[in-house]
Amino acid sequence: MGDKAAVVQAADKLYSDLTAANVPVLYDDRDVRPGEKFADADLIGIPYRIVVSEKSIEAGQLELKSRQSSEVSMISSENVINMLAAKSSPLL
Repeated sequence: MGDKAAVVQAADKLYSDLTAANVPVLYDDRDVRPGEKFADADLIGIPYRIVVSEKSIEAGQLELKSRQSSEVSMISSENVINMLAAKSSPLL
């Protein structure tokens, strides 16, 4: 599994940064396979999926996928936060 602690630390930081920017977040930290998490996110209509992994951390990027596209992008956490904060609307 590799350095799971580094992945959890990076995911926790991203969660904190996104919530501080008033971006609604569903942090799926269940101990299930990624495919199950992705399928569940699609079923409940999550508009963007961000994957934090050892591979993405080593590259200094995060994996971002819009539900409306099949394209996966590698993007910095700062750019993810800025993009989602700009698209996010206040919860009612």
